[in-house]
Amino acid sequence: MLQTRERFLGWIAVVWGMALAIPLFAQTEPLPLERRADAERALQKALKTVEFITDPKEYAEAQIKIGLVWAQLGETDKANTAFQRVSQTLIQISEPSQRLEIEKNMFRAYARAGMWNQVVLAKTLPDPNERDELMTELVEIMANAQQTELALRTAREIERADARAKAYSRIARAQAQAGQYDEALLIARQIEDAQWRNEAFKGIAEAQMEADQLEEAFQTAQRVESESLRQEILEPLVEKFVESGKSERALQIAQQTESVELRINLLTRIASAQANAEQHEDARKTLQQILELADQVEDRTQQAMLLSLASALQARVGLESEAGRTLERAEEIANSIADAEAREEVLKLIAFAKAMWGEVQESLNILNRIEHDDPNETALALLFLSNLFRGSPDELIQNPERLREIEQILEASRDPFVPVAIALLYALAEQKVPLQLYERLLQNVAKADMSGRLEAIDSLTVFAGVFLKTHGNPEPLIQMAQKQDDPTMRALALTGIAFALLIPDEEQEAASKPKQVDEARERRAKEVLSLALESAKQIANLQERNTVLSHMAKLLSYPSTELAHQVADQMMGNPILTTQTLIAIAEKRAVPSVSFSYEWAFGTKDD
Repeated sequence: MLQTRERFLGWIAVVWGMALAIPLFAQTEPLPLERRADAERALQKALKTVEFITDPKEYAEAQIKIGLVWAQLGETDKANTAFQRVSQTLIQISEPSQRLEIEKNMFRAYARAGMWNQVVLAKTLPDPNERDELMTELVEIMANAQQTELALRTAREIERADARAKAYSRIARAQAQAGQYDEALLIARQIEDAQWRNEAFKGIAEAQMEADQLEEAFQTAQRVESESLRQEILEPLVEKFVESGKSERALQIAQQTESVELRINLLTRIASAQANAEQHEDARKTLQQILELADQVEDRTQQAMLLSLASALQARVGLESEAGRTLERAEEIANSIADAEAREEVLKLIAFAKAMWGEVQESLNILNRIEHDDPNETALALLFLSNLFRGSPDELIQNPERLREIEQILEASRDPFVPVAIALLYALAEQKVPLQLYERLLQNVAKADMSGRLEAIDSLTVFAGVFLKTHGNPEPLIQMAQKQDDPTMRALALTGIAFALLIPDEEQEAASKPKQVDEARERRAKEVLSLALESAKQIANLQERNTVLSHMAKLLSYPSTELAHQVADQMMGNPILTTQTLIAIAEKRAVPSVSFSYEWAFGTKDD
């Protein structure tokens, strides 16, 4: 069933060539001195709290993480000191399996820190299987760090043949990513194990594609003996050919494929890419080939999905009547599928296709018949189904009724975080986010267990950011957050609002408005955080309180190390969690500064 669902979501994405993600944070500049000082401050505090950890295994793991951050900051001596403390602690770990795991983590840390003289000592591990597995990992780290000769020497010392083949495969992939294609191909050809030889060629082909060496990527793909792996290369490759104006070459590759299923998949990718490029006549011809091949598909579920997808693509390129007939065929096949879950996966794709050519109510009627679904997966499906992607965000601005239609469909989902998705759509449409959406989100999060609530802090933060972007006034959110009866809910919601207030307003920055606006937001953020801390203090269970404070501190370490430390200082009685929190703060400050984005990262036809 999982394979069917993956195929369902994958095929929906094909219609627009979308990659679904919401990147909230992105690196923007080199590490400034201020952030370096922040990281060092957190590490110095961690070095004090770590000494209160009595469990030798936990102590060693914390020192490894401290050493890695020091290494990231270029402080090799301090990193080495932390690693030496780990070595001194090993003798105190009585459980052999725990001691071995710490040793392996040490060698991984040496590799990530570039301490190659220590890394090579991994070959002294006594257990041959553990040694070979670890050395394979280390070879990959070496290869990615362009330590190719060292990686090759280490790979040769791996005794087990399959592990050695995997190591060589990783070296070949790293060389290709560095643009050393001839050297990578030479290594790949010498790998005796078929699985890892195929993986090596796949990695090389992918690197060639990224470098727009499309013909070379195709030649490399031909060396891959596994049809499933070759398909993973050819599908994005034919799209790249279309994007580069070589549709005929893409079609030639598809037509040369012996497997009917693979040929259909490639033709579908080509038709989608042609539609994205506004090559509608070419897309129609490609779709005709797909429909002619559909009868040769033996798997009824796959056949119905294929026809549903073809219908959606037909609607995209102006073949509305043909799309309706194709979808009727898909529905007939779907109704004959005995397995209920497989049938419902097809029905979701049919609903998506109906929405693509305007039958929104019909889409909702189909969704209401679906019982066996995963809420998160359904939310993704409905976001695609929403019909947003028939056009650009500008259409939402010009046609507010379209937003209501989308919101209606999204509300049919049982995903508890759908209010965040709706809020983002309001922001795209440049309309104010309704406050009742926040109330719904809080109600949904309150129903979750402690783990679910902690995970929801990101969603609460995103919503607060979007609300601020469209309203500019956080007070309605603050009032609603303070009305939460549960202190954990109050603390998490208020922390999300404080975070959003600490993010500079892009429009204000662009307009060079007076700095006191940012200062006012910062003052309010500190006041809101004080309310959050008061709520956290009311959590009766000390372990739960520390866990909530840890999540609050980690989140706030992005925009403000001062406030992150203020929260971390409230933790007590748990040196392990406190040290982990301080290390997390150091890790976040030891990377270039980050920016906050409220935008959906959907690749659309205009990208």
